[in-house]
Amino acid sequence: MRRALWGLAGTMLAVGILNAPSAAASRPVGVVSWWTGTASPAMTSFTKAFSELNQGNARSGCTLFRSTATKALPEPYPPNAQIAYHWGLMLAYYQAGGDECLQGLAMSGKAALAERDMATQHLNDAAAQGRLVVAEMRAMLGG
Repeated sequence: MRRALWGLAGTMLAVGILNAPSAAASRPVGVVSWWTGTASPAMTSFTKAFSELNQGNARSGCTLFRSTATKALPEPYPPNAQIAYHWGLMLAYYQAGGDECLQGLAMSGKAALAERDMATQHLNDAAAQGRLVVAEMRAMLGG
């Protein structure tokens, strides 16, 4: 659990410091390129992970959350500070949720329930951040 929380804190810090876009980089065209090249494939993968969980394939779903987020974290963030902030939080929450979920599957009793509760919270937080990313994209592009 500590590892997942440290990853979340590190990502939040990185989004605020390392991904400050320039004014020229916030043009919608750059954001659209980012969406089609990075965000859309990741969002599709997260949707598939939720589907796996809903079908009772917990290990597969948890692994997909973690691996997709881990793969997307080092990719370039969108050239818009607000979208980048929510994107970074979303990825960190999905990564932490996947980790907690897998840890919970490896445990039993109260410890397993605590890990699964934490995973559920992280995955819900990630989904909320994802909805903000989509809403901001729509607002920026007038849709």
